[in-house]
Amino acid sequence: MGRPGEIVVDSTNNRLAIHDGTTPGGFPTVTAADLKTLQNVTLLGLGTTADAQNPFAAKLNKALWTALTAAEGGTGDLRYTLKSRLPATPCRCCSNPASRAAPRSA
Repeated sequence: MGRPGEIVVDSTNNRLAIHDGTTPGGFPTVTAADLKTLQNVTLLGLGTTADAQNPFAAKLNKALWTALTAAEGGTGDLRYTLKSRLPATPCRCCSNPASRAAPRSA
């Protein structure tokens, strides 16, 4: 057991551990390999705080979603699926032609 706040190198598992003075081995930090796969994350906030009402929350100026190419094992298609338990009804912007934005010119 290390002193509270003591940081040690765990050369067996290739990571750092932070001690609290009571927990044997301390608390291991994440490695780059740990961050490559996130599973069963209950809250994820990017630039903001996620909560029970918004378990995924993002506050960004820009976002890029890119499909995997065939060379990367993908199809090149990027598809979004939005599910709702409510009956299908058009959104206000789709049901009111006057509220639709004019197409942009290139």
